[in-house]
Amino acid sequence: MYCLPEFLKIWTALKWGGRPRPRVTPWSRFYFALIFAQPIYSFANLTTAATEAFDRYIELTEARMKSDLNPARFLQIDAKPETKAKLRSGEVRIQPGVARDNG
Repeated sequence: MYCLPEFLKIWTALKWGGRPRPRVTPWSRFYFALIFAQPIYSFANLTTAATEAFDRYIELTEARMKSDLNPARFLQIDAKPETKAKLRSGEVRIQPGVARDNG
């Protein structure tokens, strides 16, 4: 006579056709819940002011990037001779790209 754990192993093997039983972990349950819960939650609704401000930011950034492609100013160091001299002397320069309205 089989004890209960052995019987369960045999029954599980027969139930799944000899294949190992799929493993359900807490993470797989979490991902399952996350995927199917998305339609329930509404996504962020932006105000018209926020949308217009973001569109303006995109316009300014694209305009700055187009001006950077100007052959006379292909490299940022070519814009100012004093910057070029500082870099040639060994100074390190880090400049963030900033999109500004009116300036």
